[in-house]
Amino acid sequence: KTDKDVENEDKRVDESHFEELVIKTEDDLSPEDDEPEITVEQDQESETQPSTVQDNNQDEDDDEEELGPNTPKYTNWQFPPLEILKEPERQVQNKDRYKKDAAVIENTLRSFGVQGKVVQIAVGPTVVRYSLSIPVGVKVSKIKNLGSDLALALASQNSSVRIEAPIPGTSHIGVEIPNPTPNYVYVRDMIKKLQKEKDLYELPLILGKDISGRSVIKDLAKIPHLLVAGATGSGKSVGVNSIISGLLYTKSPDDVKFILIDPKMVELSLYNGLPHLLNPVITDMELVANALQWSIEEMNKRYRILKKAKVKKITEYNEKMGYSAMPYIVVVIDEMADLMLTAGADVEGKIQRLAQMGRAVGLHLILATQRPSVKVITGLIKANVPGRIAYAVATAMESRIILDQTGAETLLSNGDLLYKDNTTPKSIRIQGTFTDTKDTESILKFIKDQVSEDALEYSEDLTSAMEKGPISENKDSTEERDEEFEEALNIVINAQKASASYLQRKLRIGYNKAARLMDQLYKAGAITAQDGAKAREVLVTSPDQILGKGSSDDSE
Repeated sequence: KTDKDVENEDKRVDESHFEELVIKTEDDLSPEDDEPEITVEQDQESETQPSTVQDNNQDEDDDEEELGPNTPKYTNWQFPPLEILKEPERQVQNKDRYKKDAAVIENTLRSFGVQGKVVQIAVGPTVVRYSLSIPVGVKVSKIKNLGSDLALALASQNSSVRIEAPIPGTSHIGVEIPNPTPNYVYVRDMIKKLQKEKDLYELPLILGKDISGRSVIKDLAKIPHLLVAGATGSGKSVGVNSIISGLLYTKSPDDVKFILIDPKMVELSLYNGLPHLLNPVITDMELVANALQWSIEEMNKRYRILKKAKVKKITEYNEKMGYSAMPYIVVVIDEMADLMLTAGADVEGKIQRLAQMGRAVGLHLILATQRPSVKVITGLIKANVPGRIAYAVATAMESRIILDQTGAETLLSNGDLLYKDNTTPKSIRIQGTFTDTKDTESILKFIKDQVSEDALEYSEDLTSAMEKGPISENKDSTEERDEEFEEALNIVINAQKASASYLQRKLRIGYNKAARLMDQLYKAGAITAQDGAKAREVLVTSPDQILGKGSSDDSE
């Protein structure tokens, strides 16, 4: 036999193998198959917690009236019906096309000396995954390096394929390519699924469907904070609207409250007039620090309430009271980049504190940005926000900033995303939920019709905090200045140089105090910011330039 005869025999064997290939589409899923993918972390602590008698804190009603529970105002609340949402549009899947692509994958690998075999095809909403079995001794990295060659052979739409090695829970390698006949995930399908399971979630997030076509719904109360990032046009804002829509379909204004921050001024403006809001949509970036500061004060107040009620978290408190006495608060920031550029230092610390302590008292963050850089998504924010959603980005570096791994640079647009949290060792590829603008308007119209504009009640404390205007850093720093501040100011002005070690020697103080004085001098505007190894510059020539405008005592 010649080499050509042997090659033809191998090809005939492959063709018979393709006839027996299992192809699973979304239509093949039974309702039972769809159940396990909706993951719910049961709270063991709340299950084993014995029910306590409400008499424990009845005798303390006279103390601290502000710590009393909220009374329900929307007892006859009606959720929007499913019929107001747009009907999904579906395309018929061509299984013969998938078999031909499987043959192309095997032949391409064989031409590079890899004897791989496609054992299963999973047809998702917008992506098709070919499960590849390889013999022992073949390096996985070799197949990963063939991604561009496979994209060329398959004529992939985005000139790239995503290779997942291995597929979680299997010993196979996944080759993911765009579905030539995509079926997008409509919000109506996800809401229909959510309505059957809504009692399992405190704050349901309708993310979409995975590659197998199974619905993926997560609980924000378990995550407990979410970071969403992706390039312009990748579907980020639509995804945020879908998340809010899922909460509005299952939670009344007594159950959840929102603080919406929208630097773009157009993305979240539709939600103005919603009874779930604690304040009208915030568009002025200089006032965001006020809103976050109020959130911190509300968080501390809630901890005092829990301490008084002798419970550990919001679910136990509401269960003890018998109703939603303490609503969840979800803070949504649609564009972090503008916020970090205008008030980065002040905002970052507040976000960090809310992320660290907000979970137990029902305060959760959803942070979105289209500019995934280290200046926007800082290390402190990433460390305290475990939930990540990455839409399509331009480079592998941006993918690492969001997910701490590559992969998002090979995603498609229009809602294709990777999701990751503490419970998922590897990111999950999901086709995000699509919520049409008309669907959002229909949902909001149904909700707003139940409450007149005159009956809307915003938080008086938050409103007063917003009316105070931007927080003055100079005022805050003046109130917190150390006793040695004036002497340190004179020293750096006379020497025209400033450093912590220099203040240590001159004032005979420790390093921590010297570093704190340097921070106070910087906030007062006396010296420049730290710039690597460069020495700080002194910006003033007289103490009166600082003490005269910042300290009323000195000016008198």
